Amino acid sequence: MAKKTNFYKKEEFIIWLKDIGKSDSTIENYKSYVNKIDNNGELCDISGRSEKDKLTKAKNISKRLLSDFEKIIENNKTSNELNQDTLRSKKTGIQAYKRFLSYLPNNPLSFEFDGISKLTKLVENVDTSLILHMVSNTLFPSEKLVKKRTNEIITSLRNNDKIHARFSSGNVYYQVINNKKTDTKFKNRKQAKELTEKGDFFYKDNQVKVIIDSNGNYKICEYLKDNTKINITSGDSKRNCYGYMISHIWSNAINPLFFSSFWNIALMPQYLSFILDKGKELASIKYAQELYKGIAYTLYESSILQMNDILQKLGRGIIIEKPDEDILSDATEIIKKNCINYIPDK
Repeated sequence: MAKKTNFYKKEEFIIWLKDIGKSDSTIENYKSYVNKIDNNGELCDISGRSEKDKLTKAKNISKRLLSDFEKIIENNKTSNELNQDTLRSKKTGIQAYKRFLSYLPNNPLSFEFDGISKLTKLVENVDTSLILHMVSNTLFPSEKLVKKRTNEIITSLRNNDKIHARFSSGNVYYQVINNKKTDTKFKNRKQAKELTEKGDFFYKDNQVKVIIDSNGNYKICEYLKDNTKINITSGDSKRNCYGYMISHIWSNAINPLFFSSFWNIALMPQYLSFILDKGKELASIKYAQELYKGIAYTLYESSILQMNDILQKLGRGIIIEKPDEDILSDATEIIKKNCINYIPDK
C-alpha cells in the first residue's frame, strides 16, 4: 500500500512524518498520542476518567497534533530539503491524517474478545495483510457484466418499469391512490412480494417502482446463473459455487438501484463477507468498507457515472458520490498489484 496515503497503520504515518517534517519533537508527540489511543480504541494511560472524558481528551490531543502537522508543512513547503513529490503530498498528507483519525472508533473501549484481530493475525502468518487477503479472494463482476446490467436498469428507469429490491419492514414505500402519494408499510416479505408483483409501489427516496425480492438475494443469484459461469443459487442441482456470499459494497440494498446494480455487487468468502456488513467500531473495518467502494468506483466508474447522469436527467439526484482521492489512490494501487479476480462471464 502507498506509504504516503494509507495511514490506517500508525507506523506508516510515522514514516511519512519523518519524510515531510523531519521533526523529532513532532514524532514524539505523535507517539505519545498513539500510546493513549490505538487503532482498537483503547486508551492505555488516561486513567481515573469517565469513558466520555477519555475520548474527549484523545480527540483534543489529535486536534493539536493536526495543527502541528499543518504548520510543519506550511513552514517547509518552500524548503529545498523537500522534493517535489513531498510538496505535492501536502494536501494528501493532511487529508490522510484526518482519515486516520476518522478510523478511530466512536467509543474509547477496547474489545476483550476481538474476532477481527484473530483473523488478522492468522492472515499475517502467511505474509500478507488482511486487506490484500480480502481483495484477492473476492470475485468482482466483469466490466462487461456491470455495463450490461446498468443499461438494463437505465432502460427500466426510462420506461418506469419495476426494479427488484430487498424487503424492508420500514416506512420506505408509497402507492399513488387517487393521484395522491400514500405511505405503505408491508407486514412481511411474502406480503411485500405479492403486492409489488400485482400493483405499483415506489421506493420513497428516488421514486423507483419496486418489486420485492423473494428471499433477499434471489434475483442476483438468478442473474449470475444466467449471465456468468457462477451458480450460487441455493438448492439448485447445478450449483457450482459454495462458501461465497453476495455482498453489497455500498450496502443500502432496500434501495432498488443499490440492490440490482452490479457495480455494487461482489462475491466474498463467507469468513470475510461479514466485514463489509458490520458497523464501523474498528478502524480496520471502516477502512475495508471505504476501500471496497474505492475499488468498485475505479473499476466501474463509467457505469456509475452513466447511472448518475440518467438520475439527474430524471430529477432524482445522483446515486454515488466520488470517494475521497486518497481512497481512490489506495484502490488504484491494489488494482495495479493484480489482486482483482473477476466472476467469469459465459
